[in-house]
Amino acid sequence: VTRLPKRRIKSMVRALAGKDVPAVVVEQIVEKTDGVPIFVEELTKTLLESGVLVERDDGFELAVAQENDGQLQVVHETNVSQPAALRQQINPREHRIVTGLPCEEVICRALYLPTTDEAELRQMLALQIDQLTPVPLDEVVYDFEPLEVAGGQTLVLVAIARKNVVNERVAQLEEADLPPERVSIDALALYHAFARADLLQPDECLNTLVLLQRTVIHILVYSRGWPLLVRSVYRTSDAADAVAMLGQELRCTQPAAQADWPGRPLGEARLVTADASLEAEAQQLAGEWGMPWLVLTDAAVPSPVRALFPLTPSERRFNLLPDEWRQRRRAARMKQIGRAHV
Repeated sequence: VTRLPKRRIKSMVRALAGKDVPAVVVEQIVEKTDGVPIFVEELTKTLLESGVLVERDDGFELAVAQENDGQLQVVHETNVSQPAALRQQINPREHRIVTGLPCEEVICRALYLPTTDEAELRQMLALQIDQLTPVPLDEVVYDFEPLEVAGGQTLVLVAIARKNVVNERVAQLEEADLPPERVSIDALALYHAFARADLLQPDECLNTLVLLQRTVIHILVYSRGWPLLVRSVYRTSDAADAVAMLGQELRCTQPAAQADWPGRPLGEARLVTADASLEAEAQQLAGEWGMPWLVLTDAAVPSPVRALFPLTPSERRFNLLPDEWRQRRRAARMKQIGRAHV
């Protein structure tokens, strides 16, 4: 697990918040997260949403909070939530609810398994999953997408996420009476949208797609149209730092892909962003590394939200919804049926 130095944590917190955050808050984030990027993001977002920080013109300041032996305690929490506001606008019985996890919170890796039916593929993967994640198995949820079959082998892309991260997302939606039927992955959903729009190279080279977002850069290595390796790096608002970070990740990711897939040469690297406000930065980053770049619009591919939905119902895509939620819903339906017969 990559651990960030204090300087990078401070930059990441500021990038997530969009403004300066009090030093005492940053110190608590450094101490409590041990520099693990996912934890830094989770705790920062929690503090921003909790009411402990109040936004001012020149930054954030502590509001309704107190410091007790160096530990911050939130005295008051806001009751405003986006899912609750969304629930007032839609009827969940008339819509399919799909949520997308940030790709930076997911481990993705492609591997070959002997070709068989999906149930047996899942059983074979269960025997190997502990080798793919540093997190204990009872703390993760995972799923896979079959990509292609060749020579008696099935190429599958495996996605692994921390169960508490997924449960927190699902619980917020469930509480707002918006039960999601699928938990997808945002960057991979966009990748499939790019593929359907013929924006990816179809050859057997190890091509690279760089997705630029405000707080993170996703690097996807693909071949023959299939994603093989996905890495995410948190970025700062400093353009020079972003150039250095991207270069470092490319120097790590591309050789790693060549080691996993020997015999396939490196191909094209392309940088894209779906955020028009990042156009100038995208042009600068792409220019530094000599790669083509593109600002995507809905005319080119579906929006990030629309991309979460498969093109057809039969299209197999990730679903990281833990079984516990399905079991709870089934039990609730059975309870309602029982009441109806009383």
